[in-house]
Amino acid sequence: MNIRKISKSINPLIKTIFFISLIYSFVYQFYFLKIAELFYGASEFGIIMFNLSLAFIASFIFYFIAVHIPEYKNKEKATSIVRLKIVKLINAQIEPTVQIYRNADIKLEKENYSEEIFKQVLSKLKPQNISPPLYFLNKGDCNWLEYLYYYIKLSQIVIKEIYQFMPYLELDLLLTLDKIERCGYFEFFEVMKKATFTEPDLSVISSYYYEYIKLISELEEYLIKVIKNY
Repeated sequence: MNIRKISKSINPLIKTIFFISLIYSFVYQFYFLKIAELFYGASEFGIIMFNLSLAFIASFIFYFIAVHIPEYKNKEKATSIVRLKIVKLINAQIEPTVQIYRNADIKLEKENYSEEIFKQVLSKLKPQNISPPLYFLNKGDCNWLEYLYYYIKLSQIVIKEIYQFMPYLELDLLLTLDKIERCGYFEFFEVMKKATFTEPDLSVISSYYYEYIKLISELEEYLIKVIKNY
């Protein structure tokens, strides 16, 4: 158990009040009790503040041991599970991206991550052509639309699994997941599921796909932060 990390996770305001109470208790005992009153009623005021300080210190110790540590441990366990699911969500973007670039015979590097490059890459992707195999579907060959839609559905399933840990999820993560669920890329394929795609290639979704890539990059940054904190 890492006490430093657990202590760091306490609300800064609560920690500040605790240290002020602790300092005041020592100052009152070893200094204020030994000097004359600084003003009328200072003695009574000092006693009240001393009692309040002791009460807060006792409350803080109880909260830290009985509430915060168990909550931290639960969040730590939940975060370790959520972290794996975030990796799965990131991989659900990486795998099709690798295959799309491979199909276009373009090297997959960060400098090639731009909307213009995506348009070039996706222009070489014919929607009805046979995609890389999805062996676990047991449905034979599938085209690129079916291939990409599979990873969208996989991402949606993983997001719902992450939501099961709602009490332990941070706002930043929730906002990013919500943006992914509502992104143009996902919405485009939901519409295409009920319509006929007539475009000769997939360059039409380049801006949507680029937006999706950036949202996944936010997840990667969040994952780095989580690894440092837990």
